[in-house]
Amino acid sequence: MLSVHVVMNPKKTRFEIFNSWVKNNSIIFVLIIFGTIVIGLSSFTNAARNLYHGSVSKDEIQFVLQSDRPWGYPIQNFIAKQK
Repeated sequence: MLSVHVVMNPKKTRFEIFNSWVKNNSIIFVLIIFGTIVIGLSSFTNAARNLYHGSVSKDEIQFVLQSDRPWGYPIQNFIAKQK
């Protein structure tokens, strides 16, 4: 008795094609990993700096402008620099 196994080869998705391309190109792989690390560190340091120093620097004043008229203007937030 002979058994024939038919293996279906489904179409690869775009992600699978890109993934195999990156795995076969080590330079592209290193560049993608390096870029991801740089972006992650940049985002983290920016967030940490804002938490430590606050979002307003030393020579700036933060204030809210409100209208005294009932039909007035919407509330607006401003940051002014001192001279």
